[in-house]
Amino acid sequence: MSKINHSNHIQSLRGVAIISVILFHTNPEFFSTGYLGVDIFFVISGYLICKVLAKNEELNKNLLGDFYIKRARRTLPALLVLMFISIPFFIYILMPVNLIDYGQSLIVTPIFLSNFLFGSENTYWGPLSELKPLLHTWSLSIEWQFYLLFPLLFFFKKKLSIFIILFLLSIVSNFFVNFSELPIFIGDHKIRIDNFFFTTNRIWEFLAGSCLYLFEKNKKFKIVKKNYLSILGLFFIFFSFYFFDRFAREKIYFNLLPVVGSCLFIYYGNERNNFDKIYKNKFLLHIGLISYSLYLWHQPVLAYFKNLFNNNIPSMYYYLIYFLIYIFSIASFYLIEKSFYEKQMLRNKKFVLFIFLSILIIIFAGFLITSSKVNIENSINKKVNDIQKKYPNLDIKDIAQKRGFQNHEFLSKKFSNTGKIKIYIYGDSHSRDLFLILRSSLKITKFYEFALDDFDEADAILYTRQFYEEMLKDFEKHDIFTKAKAKNKKIIIIGRAAEFYTGNIDPLIFNLIQDPNNLNAYKNNNKEFIDKNFYNILRDDVIKINKQLKIKAEDMGALYIDRVDLGCDIIKQACHSMTADGHPIYWDHSHLTWQGVNFFSNLVDKKNWFGPVEEFLKKNK
Repeated sequence: MSKINHSNHIQSLRGVAIISVILFHTNPEFFSTGYLGVDIFFVISGYLICKVLAKNEELNKNLLGDFYIKRARRTLPALLVLMFISIPFFIYILMPVNLIDYGQSLIVTPIFLSNFLFGSENTYWGPLSELKPLLHTWSLSIEWQFYLLFPLLFFFKKKLSIFIILFLLSIVSNFFVNFSELPIFIGDHKIRIDNFFFTTNRIWEFLAGSCLYLFEKNKKFKIVKKNYLSILGLFFIFFSFYFFDRFAREKIYFNLLPVVGSCLFIYYGNERNNFDKIYKNKFLLHIGLISYSLYLWHQPVLAYFKNLFNNNIPSMYYYLIYFLIYIFSIASFYLIEKSFYEKQMLRNKKFVLFIFLSILIIIFAGFLITSSKVNIENSINKKVNDIQKKYPNLDIKDIAQKRGFQNHEFLSKKFSNTGKIKIYIYGDSHSRDLFLILRSSLKITKFYEFALDDFDEADAILYTRQFYEEMLKDFEKHDIFTKAKAKNKKIIIIGRAAEFYTGNIDPLIFNLIQDPNNLNAYKNNNKEFIDKNFYNILRDDVIKINKQLKIKAEDMGALYIDRVDLGCDIIKQACHSMTADGHPIYWDHSHLTWQGVNFFSNLVDKKNWFGPVEEFLKKNK
């Protein structure tokens, strides 16, 4: 009988790791480095898996098959049960665009490829990441990729030498990848090889744990164990938690510290010393024991409530969330993990058949969802259709860019010889929305001319887009700034526009179908009431990113204008939701309708929002 049993100090370290991960996902502002718990898990896994395989002097096909069966019993039943249970809950609650993404994760997670799916979509802290029920399975996919390839190394002799060479090669290659930031392209989609989710950025952590075990068991190396070194290992781990930040997540030279700390603690922590009471803490041992189930359940429970409350969970609900995570994890551990792993429920052949059929069913469900056959029946889609029929003003027909760029008046991409100040606008689809707003302003167009494709003739460069956190690291080195400075052109940076957690659904309609009070307010043309509710679904990192952009702009000597200030009143905690006659100003989470363009162009004039540009350009002549 196989038991889920590890040394006390390793079990406690697993407890520390899972607590850090859960705290990071539930409160990233408070504990922004909790993602390092995954690095600790990878070191532990490398150490323990090597310990299992190294028991046999020679590895053969039977032993290899037995290893894979045990790994499957240990990890897959609990994962598959979680996925089965999650399907009806998230089919009902997710918006169509997020439901399709969820369907894709159902397809790739059981075949251990979810890390590549999430790595190719957006960053861990991206716009929809927090709402993805299976986001956390990226690490389990990497772990299984390690399981599948790692045992093959045990067919070779001189294992320690091979492992050390592979470890050093993986370290060197990761340094190269991280410093060069080499991208790969799938069509027009750019993916960075040093992505947080990719196996290439993680395998060295498993190998660190594996080398540690082989080094520990090699009789040629006799090293006196010093108790204080286990405390040094803990110090490295907690130093990393306290002093690192989110930007450290993709750089191997930062992750080295908690990995070294984990290795020191694992190697030296099993000796009796004055601090062993810390390692034998009953709470940490208990949390470490159920850490796998805690890891499986915490993200889906949290994602459910984030989707339910539009990523603005009331504080009181976190007590319920922690309670549910714990209860589900206890049930998963005792009813599923122990049943399949310790009690060996189902003989091996029946177990393999059970796992195979379960995976097929889940993948089939994922294909159904992504093919929209389930989406058509989605309750939110039905509500959207019903409310648009009842209130024709909500039926969006005029998407701003579609209408604006069909209009010859707005098609000019070159400057004319009017003598006005010429501003070249650079960015993404949101910059084109801003272009339409500024071109529609009667006040601004008296003095300024705007173009999307005439850099050389411009007096100033206006750069705006939906900036994401990873774009801020080397922001000042962007090609557009280098080019602008070389041509002695002034630089204007416009912050991110207001963006809402609604996927591809107009946030006005989303608000109306979520709350009957909002619908009553709409009937009574109570825009102020709906504006207040809009603030509740404002994407929570927009303001923070704009604050960082302002600092970057000031350091560069550029002018910064905050675009959220145009769409929202942060002090009053309200965001503009619709026009005076009830037309939506957005057609998805942040892009404008034609009515939205006119609404904001009038607001730009009323607030003199573009006023600082004139003073900036005069000052910098």
